[in-house]
Amino acid sequence: MEGFYKRFFRETLSMKIFFYNMGCKLNQSLTKRYVGKLIHQGNTLTDEPEDADLLVISSCVVTHNAQKQFENILNRLIERYPKKEFHIIGCYEKKDYQHKVKYIDQKEIFDEKFFHINRTRVEIPIQTGCNNFCSYCIVPYHRGEEKSRNFENILDEIESLKESGVKEIILTGVNILKYRYETIDFISLVEKISQTGIERIRLSSLELEDLNDLSFKKLSEMKNVVPFFHLSIQHISNRILKLMKRGYDNELIESVVEKIWSTYKKPMLGCDIIVGFPYETDEDFFMMVDFLDKSKFSHFHIFPFSRRQNTLAYYFKENSKKSIGIEEKIKIMKNLQHKKKEKFLDSIVGMDESMIIEGEREGFYKGKSERYFDCYVKKVDGYYKGDLLKVKIVRHFEGKVYGEIKIF
Repeated sequence: MEGFYKRFFRETLSMKIFFYNMGCKLNQSLTKRYVGKLIHQGNTLTDEPEDADLLVISSCVVTHNAQKQFENILNRLIERYPKKEFHIIGCYEKKDYQHKVKYIDQKEIFDEKFFHINRTRVEIPIQTGCNNFCSYCIVPYHRGEEKSRNFENILDEIESLKESGVKEIILTGVNILKYRYETIDFISLVEKISQTGIERIRLSSLELEDLNDLSFKKLSEMKNVVPFFHLSIQHISNRILKLMKRGYDNELIESVVEKIWSTYKKPMLGCDIIVGFPYETDEDFFMMVDFLDKSKFSHFHIFPFSRRQNTLAYYFKENSKKSIGIEEKIKIMKNLQHKKKEKFLDSIVGMDESMIIEGEREGFYKGKSERYFDCYVKKVDGYYKGDLLKVKIVRHFEGKVYGEIKIF
């Protein structure tokens, strides 16, 4: 009878959880860890908000549009489901909704014992917080000071994931290059992770000011670190970089790109850029367009400048002499990005690439390649979700690559 009562109370008290994720990789990792913890406590997931008792939503306030999107989603869900409970995770501004809305402190999750939602690729938070206070960025006000996780906890987590069949981990944080726990710095941590034998290690966005001394040679010797690098450059004009308080110039950007390109065979290079920053002239903008056009970057995350209260740039004035608006600048950048991506995909046709099966679609296995493209191969018997395949790239179409399975 004791077993019956335990099961009865567990089933009676358990909740159905719906979650919606938005924002950066750190947001995604912390949200999934929190939901994973709730599942570990006996709750279950549902894909439909109307079936849920608790709705977990990640928030992002990095840009005005992101904050507006989050608030619209939350307000619509509260209006539709006024009796349900809501938990908010991420960067947020607390508001009184007169409903069951609880804000989850990231500190409750960051150092938590690791819990996961079953996936083939898992984001691992290693660092949070930022001490830089760039003139446009609100993140330090929401994430707090820099903090790194205990490296032994990270390694235990990765060993556990490896044993459960996970093939790829993505190291995430506000600035992962700032990782330092006792005597272990970022490179030392990646070396230790590499020694676990996990198949693929992917690095999330990297800050330029901390890349100068990073040993790409050491990274390249770790064969499970994939040839994918996303650099947070933001701009090319030294005048604008100084106004942004970025702490580097365009010479360092060029130097880092050349270091990566000379160390790896056709690495996938991406970057974050901001268009329409206050005081940005047409000359500044076209300097960035020209640089990116001639550079080794093959994809960009394009952000229109967003005025965030409490930041220094909130008080900067618009450039009254500019002749090109932000919408036109974004259009120019998107056209350039399409051209650069197609050119890069052309260059890798015929190359071997690994991919992890994440699902099936219309007779194809679909997955992420090591260079972070959506990759498709014809479905054949004997392979399953989570399997790591070696493929030969044979063609690309609309930003996707298609390959043929090779035998390891």
